[in-house]
Amino acid sequence: MTRPTDSVTLPLPQPDQRWLHLLKQAVRDDPRGCTGVALKLIKPPESISSVGKTYHRSYVSQAVHGLLKQPAGVLFQQAVLAAFGDGRIDCPHLKTDIALGECQRHSAITWGQVANTGYERLDLWRACQDCLHNPANQSNKAKP
Repeated sequence: MTRPTDSVTLPLPQPDQRWLHLLKQAVRDDPRGCTGVALKLIKPPESISSVGKTYHRSYVSQAVHGLLKQPAGVLFQQAVLAAFGDGRIDCPHLKTDIALGECQRHSAITWGQVANTGYERLDLWRACQDCLHNPANQSNKAKP
């Protein structure tokens, strides 16, 4: 029988490690290793200075090998899940498979964001406007 003064050690809940498994798999699959994976991990645009920037390869390497001094941040984990864990789509314009999160980022770009950026990004924007993977086009397809 336990008394109110007895201490009980409860197991701590295990954090979701799916992002770490996906990150390690991506590093194994990418021919450039941590450098190639780091270029695919885009930081969330929380400030003007972080728009379109990626994580550094040393941070990715430390995360893969368990050498981070602090646990990986939530934003980094979300970037890993968005880049590698949300499924893959065959992009008809890029002619390669990309992460679902990357596809959604491309389709969410507005005309104002691509107006003066160059032909490559403009061509991608035009292709996304008519693509079947674009959520706006999926709602139009559902209507008879």
